Amino acid sequence: MPAVSKAQQRFMGMVHAADKGETPASPEVAKVSASMKDSDAKDFASTKHKGLPNHVRETIKGIVREVLRENYTISEMSPNDVHFKDIMNMFDKGGSFTKKKVAAVVTKNPHSNRNKIADYLKDMDYSEIIDVEDELGIKESVNESFVKGKTYGGTKCEGGCYVGKEGLKKIIKISKDNPNNVFMFRQDNFSGLQPHFIKNGVIAKANTINPSYDLDKSKVRNLNIGKDVILAVRLFESINEVKFDSEGQMKIKKQYNSVSDFEKNAKNGDYVWVGKNVKDFKNIGQSYLSKVVGKDSEGNVILTPWKRNKKYTIPQKDQLVIVVESLNESVDTKDGKVLSNGNLIGYYSFDRDSDSFWVDDVKKGKGQLSFDTKKEVADYFKKNEKDAIKHLGKMRNESINEDHDCGCNVNHDCGCGGMHTH
Repeated sequence: MPAVSKAQQRFMGMVHAADKGETPASPEVAKVSASMKDSDAKDFASTKHKGLPNHVRETIKGIVREVLRENYTISEMSPNDVHFKDIMNMFDKGGSFTKKKVAAVVTKNPHSNRNKIADYLKDMDYSEIIDVEDELGIKESVNESFVKGKTYGGTKCEGGCYVGKEGLKKIIKISKDNPNNVFMFRQDNFSGLQPHFIKNGVIAKANTINPSYDLDKSKVRNLNIGKDVILAVRLFESINEVKFDSEGQMKIKKQYNSVSDFEKNAKNGDYVWVGKNVKDFKNIGQSYLSKVVGKDSEGNVILTPWKRNKKYTIPQKDQLVIVVESLNESVDTKDGKVLSNGNLIGYYSFDRDSDSFWVDDVKKGKGQLSFDTKKEVADYFKKNEKDAIKHLGKMRNESINEDHDCGCNVNHDCGCGGMHTH
């Protein structure tokens, strides 16, 4: 069978050379060489150039792709890919000039129709299609409404694609657009890049499970990303919200050297680790913690499992138990007081005229705020517990004999040591 273009003849010449034992010029040449008879490749390669056009692109591509499909699994750009959709959307919605521009950039022929453009896009890899988007001035579609627990990007380009330095720039932009959130990104194609945290544009190596610690101690100023590195990113969510010390270790609230002692003092909601010694505890992450959910009929403490394939567990008698400090510890409202795990951190009052609960603005240190429910009051103090404690201390430092307005409108002990009448 004769070749129909000079390009086809040259390609089959390389295939024929590979059949004779020479090193294949490309992976495509190697695949075709392995699948075609040498006599067929020789027929193509022996075609004279005289009278042949330089390129019959569609013909040669069709032959190669048909051979590869029959003998190998080849990967194509999916029509469902966000890049593919963006380019075709530009073509579909554009006028005559825009359609010609898209056709010229993708196929090098401004008169190519939609089907031909789609075929060319399917043959491209990610770096090529991103170059096309850049040339067309298309800003890549990115889903910036991140859902906790879901990973974006990666080799599947879920919600957008993050490749190389340009991909990192997109992640940095997302973090700056969401400055209060911590994101974690990592490589998704075995490039060797370790996971990193990023918050408001600041990047740090994820050496611990505490992003605050790493963002303070392990910042990275210039992160070199290879052009072919595919990144996956997700909104970072700790499995259990616990407190950490200055070394990035989980803070120990209480240690019990016997399960029987722990069972006497265990509280529902406590986060605990059960093991043999403290040394093992220092080497584990939050995912190894369990949570106290109650007791069985015999008084044994029931814990949530840290392994997904296990049901609820009961600690063994010869194990020690460590209770860690939790950020999610309870904040209660009762009798005008706000308590965090039984400790006073503030006050509230109820005003019948406004049908609202009133508290001091602990962040500003002056004025008051109103809430519709006690739960909203508890959530406010839980969110601003440090400020609340500072505010309470300031109140207590005032003289117990000094008459002053503590900022509320009910009779109560405001924390300064005296009872105030309003």
